[in-house]
Amino acid sequence: MSEEYDDTIIVGQTLDLSYYISENQLENSNEITFCENFDSKDKIKYSENLLFTPDDDDAGETYTFEIGEKELSIKVTDVPVSVVENTKFHWPMLKRSNGTIIETEEDEDGTAVGTTNVSGDWWEGFAEENDGTSDNRIETTTWQDFGSNDLLNDWCIFWTMETTDGDNKRVWGERTESSTASEDQIFVVRIGTEGSEGELDFLWRKWQGDFDDIRIYTNERFDDGKKYQIALNKTGNSASDIEFWANGEQVDVTISEDSTRTDSTDFSDPVWLTHASRGGSAWGNPIDAYMDSFRVVTDSISENDIKAQYNAQPWS
Repeated sequence: MSEEYDDTIIVGQTLDLSYYISENQLENSNEITFCENFDSKDKIKYSENLLFTPDDDDAGETYTFEIGEKELSIKVTDVPVSVVENTKFHWPMLKRSNGTIIETEEDEDGTAVGTTNVSGDWWEGFAEENDGTSDNRIETTTWQDFGSNDLLNDWCIFWTMETTDGDNKRVWGERTESSTASEDQIFVVRIGTEGSEGELDFLWRKWQGDFDDIRIYTNERFDDGKKYQIALNKTGNSASDIEFWANGEQVDVTISEDSTRTDSTDFSDPVWLTHASRGGSAWGNPIDAYMDSFRVVTDSISENDIKAQYNAQPWS
């Protein structure tokens, strides 16, 4: 949770700011306790109809409500409900004082290995910087059962990046290696590897005797030092069903291999951000880049919601 506010609300939702206190707390408002749906008989409702429903003009604002001598700060966002409700993992790259990268949905915290926490015009005011040195990375988790339960369904993965490093680098990913070939899998986003320098590419490989690849790459460069919120949006199980979006606009892609996927496996090792892992070790070279707000969503996202997610960024 950010130090700047206590909670968030999405445009169009209603927040009930009514609260409950015990009768003996009425004399001392410093002891008021905020509760949700509290129905204990020794509590009474102290306020009625304290409802807050923000509209589009409130997006990006933070409001402070004074109740007694307590304050509750609420940030308003226009990140669409479809994104929030289906989020499996979210690493917002919060301010940190140690190596822990907080994950807000499943408590699947990651670890900063050589990356630097920097402040600026980012999602929560902070991002992680990888200077491209050796094995520097943000080490997340194995993504639990995302591989076996979610990969063949629709999904969307969002992240924000800023880089001038576009020559054959890993942006994020994992390469699972197994003694059983049918369980081997690659799931990685790179830059300047499949296409030309600065172009993003996505490789999803499943070994089944022969390579079973989905490979696409963008026809645009993303190494100009500007911020981009990228969405990798999947609506089916072939390469033509996978879309790249950048700052709310769909990006033209080239399909270099298109194999329809019929099965997938769990990731056996942690997925790395600003790098990629292979059997728990480094695979390829890390990208020299800033990365912010990495979100894994277990459904495809509509064009309007992708645009809304981009528009919710403080720098957009």
